[in-house]
Amino acid sequence: MGICRARLKIILDIPSSFLLYRIAMKKFFSIDNPPANYGHCMNHGCPRSATCLRYMLGKLPHSANPFVSCLHPSHYPAGVQCPYYRSSQKVRVAWGVRYLWDDVPYKLAVQMKQTLIRYFGRGVYYSYYRKEVPLFPEEQEVIRKLFAENGVTSEPVFESYSEEYEW
Repeated sequence: MGICRARLKIILDIPSSFLLYRIAMKKFFSIDNPPANYGHCMNHGCPRSATCLRYMLGKLPHSANPFVSCLHPSHYPAGVQCPYYRSSQKVRVAWGVRYLWDDVPYKLAVQMKQTLIRYFGRGVYYSYYRKEVPLFPEEQEVIRKLFAENGVTSEPVFESYSEEYEW
């Protein structure tokens, strides 16, 4: 039996709008080429600045764009918890779902693929298929849960992996 989209959302508790936002933000950005208007931070006194992606961007020279979007000092948080903090730790992302169904029986694979298309949307699914956008750990977990719920014991097989920033 296939797992329905509503049940999958309950399992993972990830709203679809969040996934669509993540897909829109996960283009090919690097530390030298951040997303346009990505917020920088210049808070030198922040206890988490050593591991903050926004602070790291704030320290870099921006020869291509002399004006950047920056967190206003009046919004610097007083404590350690900062709502604007983004970890500078790279995450392991997967690319491509072309071979995802190779070890799954055909009828089950068709059902599972349709479940993913309903969950992510056709355009997003085929963006994964064409390796236009990566699957971040949360999206990989959606697929792992789908495999487990359908009794598939093998791990999902993605085409390749890379380390990327989570913008």
